[in-house]
Amino acid sequence: MMGLFNIKLPSANLGSRHVFLRAAFMVTAFMCAEEGFSLPYLVPGFQDRWIARGLIVLLFLICFGLTYRPNWQRYSKLFFYSYLAYGFWVSMMLWDNGWFDRMFAWYLVGMIGWAYVVQTKREFQVVFGFYLIVGTLNLVFVDDGLKDRLHYGSVMYTVAALSYLILSNLKRNHHRLIKLNQKIQQSNDLFTQAQAMANISNWELDLINQTTWMSPPGYDFYELPRDYPIDAEFLLSLYPPESLALLQPAIELCREEGTPFDLRLAINTYKGNRRYVRLAGYRQKHEDSTLRLYGVIQDITQDKEDEAALRKAKEEAEAAMNAKTQFLSVMSHEIRTPMNAVIGSCHLLWEENPRADQKENLQTLQHSAENLLSLINDILDFSKIEAGKVELERTDFDLPSKLTQLIEMYQFQAREKHLDLDLVLDEVIPTWVKGDPVRLTQILTNLMGNALKFTEKGQIQLQADLLDHTPQQATIKFSVSDTGIGIPAEKLDHIFQQFSQASSETTRKYGGTGLGLSISKRLVELMGSELKVETEVGVGTTFSFILKMRLGQPVSSADPITAIDALQPESSKPLHILLAEDNPVNIKIASRFLKNWGFQFSVAKDGLQACELARQQQFDLILMDLRMPNMGGIEATKILRESGFSAPILALSAEVSEEIREEVIQAGMNDYTSKPFVPRELKQKILHWARFQMS
Repeated sequence: MMGLFNIKLPSANLGSRHVFLRAAFMVTAFMCAEEGFSLPYLVPGFQDRWIARGLIVLLFLICFGLTYRPNWQRYSKLFFYSYLAYGFWVSMMLWDNGWFDRMFAWYLVGMIGWAYVVQTKREFQVVFGFYLIVGTLNLVFVDDGLKDRLHYGSVMYTVAALSYLILSNLKRNHHRLIKLNQKIQQSNDLFTQAQAMANISNWELDLINQTTWMSPPGYDFYELPRDYPIDAEFLLSLYPPESLALLQPAIELCREEGTPFDLRLAINTYKGNRRYVRLAGYRQKHEDSTLRLYGVIQDITQDKEDEAALRKAKEEAEAAMNAKTQFLSVMSHEIRTPMNAVIGSCHLLWEENPRADQKENLQTLQHSAENLLSLINDILDFSKIEAGKVELERTDFDLPSKLTQLIEMYQFQAREKHLDLDLVLDEVIPTWVKGDPVRLTQILTNLMGNALKFTEKGQIQLQADLLDHTPQQATIKFSVSDTGIGIPAEKLDHIFQQFSQASSETTRKYGGTGLGLSISKRLVELMGSELKVETEVGVGTTFSFILKMRLGQPVSSADPITAIDALQPESSKPLHILLAEDNPVNIKIASRFLKNWGFQFSVAKDGLQACELARQQQFDLILMDLRMPNMGGIEATKILRESGFSAPILALSAEVSEEIREEVIQAGMNDYTSKPFVPRELKQKILHWARFQMS
């Protein structure tokens, strides 16, 4: 069966070239054997006409046999000289015996034969001229009368002219068809090469003749020899049952209703190897009958292997990321646990009214601990950003108030370095906006911290300008400017890379992890903006970004979290709190705070003991650590809630990831406080939830 692109054209309209050669050589050999003939004046040794006749007949029979060889075109020269010998022999024969009337038959046989023998029009004209000259000489020198010469001459030249026109056109068409066939063959070759490069093959199922065809690359897909006889039943036998379960219904649906199919299937090749193909099929119909199914098949084994490798790499990357997250979670917990003791001890010492000479040491200790905690938070934040687990909140908040609090937070450090710290707010900037105040504060905190770190004299300015305003949203430009050391132009791209600073000297002199700007840049991009920098060495630096913020609604300032006095329980009975904590230092620090706040408390060393104490005694609130031996806080909370325990449970843990926060809430806890905790915030939450419980 011929494929869609496997087109073959004959050499000429009348048939194949070598077929006409066979006919011409056979007729010539028959005529040579039949006619009388002698060559005494050309080859004196050949007096016996039968010997000469036999040699010529043998020559043409050899030429006839050569046309059956696969490389028969190599003998074109032999074919050429054989026909010259034939023409010369005819001329001598006619010259010798005067049988002029037989020339027409021989002439036409030779001309038709030569139309398929010669390769160029020039060769054809040479042969035609040879016959024309021989015919003219015969007309001149034969012994027939003038009347017979004129009769035969008019017939000969008329036949010659018509033959020349017919055969010239035939030859021209022959060459056109040869060139067309060459172009088609080139297109076929290019198409086959393209199919091989793309691993694509055409297939065709003739439902009328019950034949199957497939272009050469398809044989390679099935690992079949190129000459292997194929049919639809054999090809289907190469598909495993799970592939046949998809393929057979698709073929039937395509044959009956004309629905195309495009399937990715496994096959077992002729050699027993497992490969994968993409098989697409369509229908050709005439009236109500389906004539054939046809389509393409593509080898996607490499794609499947790449997909499997990619999936494996993805799983390994996810496993590595999970291991990294787990490692950071464990390290965060382990580092924050002693940090809780350090920072908690600082707060306790401050509450004991230290002497003036002790305050400076306490400030240094507390500042260093908070810096270390900030570095830990930066590393955790960067890990979450890398993993794509940062989700922005959309809450209403007071923007000017938030910026004012930020400036107040850094006033002490600015005064220590004798720097002017200013907040410049556009007069028309909206008060209430909707966004993520925590992440916005984190960005500005990083920028403010860098400005304070790299500025020795002059001023630092936090500015917010209103660029555009609509009834629904405001476009605000935030900028932090300083008069610090500046950044060299060639280092501008470098400063936004993680764990990088402008130079190693900067790291040695000022410290830091080099994560602050990288985190700020990523967070600004998550907010749909871009962090820009303008700087000049020795003059200063300005970081800026523009945010489009939806206008928000005012939030009541009577939030119980912000007013401790309003949270005091109405009952004079002190709160009874269960502290579930396994670390002795943390127990000591937390116990001191709870005692100073006037609360009664009991201590459980693990989750099992916390559940037992909660069943035996009545508690107003539980402070629950998450990581404890025997039973963790989350599992203990689930057991308590299932048993009907209704008092508030607050998570108190060094783990700060969003996943942990969500897991805590889902387990039944009411709130979350990270360690190291800020005493004032922890007291606020305890009083808030205790008041909520009592109400």
